[in-house]
Amino acid sequence: PLKRPAELVVRDVRRDLVSPESAEREYGVVITGGSVDRQATEQLRARLAAERGDPPQFDYGDMPEALSLR
Repeated sequence: PLKRPAELVVRDVRRDLVSPESAEREYGVVITGGSVDRQATEQLRARLAAERGDPPQFDYGDMPEALSLR
């Protein structure tokens, strides 16, 4: 979520798909007056990325033997 373009997050907020609170909490996008606050967004995203760390590797689980032979 932190790499999603901030403009798309604002669009989702305008469409009531994402709340402004969720935009900040989940996406690290600070919205002021209906627009992206770029400086605050950069600072928040940097802080959230440091707190969250690297995302875990995707685990495909155990693959059936037939698929692994391809």
